[in-house]
This record gives sequence, structure tokens and C-alpha cells, in this order.
Amino acid sequence: MATGPQGIQGDQGAKGSRGPVGILGWGYGTTTGPTGGVGKQLVSTLSGALSSTLTLSAANSGTLYRVADLTYSQYQYRVLTLGISGLGAGDVGLFWTFNNNSLYTIIGQSGVSTFQFSISAEDSITCVCNGAGSITTI
Repeated sequence: MATGPQGIQGDQGAKGSRGPVGILGWGYGTTTGPTGGVGKQLVSTLSGALSSTLTLSAANSGTLYRVADLTYSQYQYRVLTLGISGLGAGDVGLFWTFNNNSLYTIIGQSGVSTFQFSISAEDSITCVCNGAGSITTI
């Protein structure tokens, strides 16, 4: 059996889609982030006493509290009594960070609300307002 002439090849079909484009990097510096300045950073040191009282409010939110060594070294813990003032549903996301810069465990407790936490030496914890004056620790 004889074979006839070969025909012309047809057009190539559509190609598949490309994969996702990679994420663009940010130019991080010492004073700017991806969208501008870092803003204020409040740092406060608590030191020299076995216990401290601190009121969490919108005015001192975003503060990093560094707890330094105790004056009374015979105690193996430090008590941090926290109060809450003027926080409402619109204050969701306000936060306060506590860094244990001492050799002792910090026990944080609130007389107003029912939250309590402990921070081991050289650890940190963040308290976040979750609405209506309620605080969550993370």
C-alpha cells in the first residue's frame, strides 16, 4: 500500500499558566520598616523592690517593661500586681510586654480581672487587650 504526501503540522496549542511570582523583599534599616518610621517605643525598668503595682491603660500601651534584679535576694520570685483602667471594646489589640531581666520568676496577677501569669528568668510575656477591659497573655 502506498502512502500519500505528508500534511502540514498544525498550530501549537495554548501553554499552561506560569507559577506564582516570588515575594518581593523589603529594605529593612535601623529606623525604618516597610511602610515608614517605627514610631515610639516606650521602655520602662522596674527594679529594686519585691513587688510592684502597675496599671495597664491606653496611655501606657505598647510599653516594654524590663524587670531588673531584686533588692531582696532571699526571695525567689517577684510579684507584679496589675490593674486595668479605662480599657473598652475599642481598645482591642493594645498590648504591654514584660521582659524578665532578673534571676527570679515574676508572678503577675490582677486584682481587677482574673488573669495571672508567671515569667521565668530571661523570658518575656505580652498581655493583649481583647475587648471590654479583658486581658489575654501570649
